[in-house]
Amino acid sequence: MAAARRYLGAGRLVARVEPLPPLTPSARPAAVGVDRTVMPGPGPESAFQLPPRQTFTLPNGLRVVLAEHHKLPLVSVCLIVRGGLAAEPATRPGLADLTAAMLREGAGGRSSTELAEAVEALGAELSWVTWPDAVIASLSALRHRLEPSLALLGDMVTRPDFPPAEMERLRQQRRVRLTQLQDQPHYLAAVAAQRVVYGAHPYAHPVAGTAACLAAVTLDEVRAHWRATCVPGNAVLVVAGDITRPELESALGGLAAWPAAPAPAAGPPPVPPPGDRAVYLLDRPGAPQSVVTVALTGIPRTAPDFAALTVLNAALGGQFVSRLNLNLREDKGYTYGARSRVSFEAAGGTLTAAAPVETRVTVAALREILAELDGIAGARPLSAGELAYAKDSLVNGYARRFEMPDQIVRELLDVYLYGLPDDEPETLPGRLRAVTAADVAEAGARHIRTDRLAVVIVGDAAAVRPDLEALGCGAIVPLDSDGCPLPASAHPDGD
Repeated sequence: MAAARRYLGAGRLVARVEPLPPLTPSARPAAVGVDRTVMPGPGPESAFQLPPRQTFTLPNGLRVVLAEHHKLPLVSVCLIVRGGLAAEPATRPGLADLTAAMLREGAGGRSSTELAEAVEALGAELSWVTWPDAVIASLSALRHRLEPSLALLGDMVTRPDFPPAEMERLRQQRRVRLTQLQDQPHYLAAVAAQRVVYGAHPYAHPVAGTAACLAAVTLDEVRAHWRATCVPGNAVLVVAGDITRPELESALGGLAAWPAAPAPAAGPPPVPPPGDRAVYLLDRPGAPQSVVTVALTGIPRTAPDFAALTVLNAALGGQFVSRLNLNLREDKGYTYGARSRVSFEAAGGTLTAAAPVETRVTVAALREILAELDGIAGARPLSAGELAYAKDSLVNGYARRFEMPDQIVRELLDVYLYGLPDDEPETLPGRLRAVTAADVAEAGARHIRTDRLAVVIVGDAAAVRPDLEALGCGAIVPLDSDGCPLPASAHPDGD
């Protein structure tokens, strides 16, 4: 206010606004040489090239991959430990994620609080995440703080303390979290879709586990899982940033001293073949909305039609102007958003399409989703415009995914987790560009079998069941809140 009074309070300000004359080619400044009455076209494409990767293996068997990126004094690290859900026993869903969480709760003589304070004091970021095929630790640090940051990660991986009190705290914390998740229809639908598609396969396990597992799992089981999976021969360290190989080798510290041990048997079991189409109904009495999910078994990341299925998903439901969203949201007004997603795991992934809708239009929305799946599987192939837009959306922004060290590391994870060719990141845009409408149609016909899919509906069973029966979409199977089929005696109508 004082500055305004000083500079604006005295005198007066006069503004004279005069509209420009209409812009025509004749009014164009000759020296510029640009017709501003016409929208400019795209410029020339820039060549996409990642920093070259250096790969070496430590004496203990840990494979290290380095991509030098010297634009900023930052280094990002991902430690990929193979296993994840695929390494869990059938009776212990959630064991992998609980074990990863326990690694942060005390290591190398530091308590969980001391570890967290040490990471904060270094200005670093350290997190763990569980995937179907791996547990991944992500570390980001300033270049001059990398060595002590790696030392903390090394302690967690090689010298965890597994404090009993922290185990009980995590057990209780996760019980509460699971109770909260029971109130989230999208979570219930996702877990149920995993279970009905994968059956007894470990990919069916929810990452967070179940209440029964949390009650039964012991600290000895957590220790045993760590000993079996967390060995250097079962891991890959991917590094990107402002560091050279000699500097990285001298900073590895505890990871270089990680004792060698036999690696577990490679690879998850095969994914079971899909069964007959069925509707799985998880009852939420009185719910004003239903979450409708359609799920099919997919392909492994190494499949030759990966690019074609990626383009198919982009056109089906991977973007706002995809078929599902234009139909269910823009045309019918059934939902705020309908999307599809393709996951690619080591043994085989899933293709899912989902939308939250009002209860009264649940079956109508399901009918439209099935029609769109049938359409893209052959009944209504992609037009030239749809194909071009889907490919452009995937390719034109591809280089932005590699701007920072943490992005580079994330994009390299698939290469070293799934054993892809080293030049996969560089060749993928060209393979996406080369996908034809015939390739998409072939991938749709091969992978989208609407007679073999699973329909999962989380909503008011009493309100939607009559219309579901009239639709004749398959047997209707009631589910419990963990996504498991209820026994016949628990069915409301005894079927």
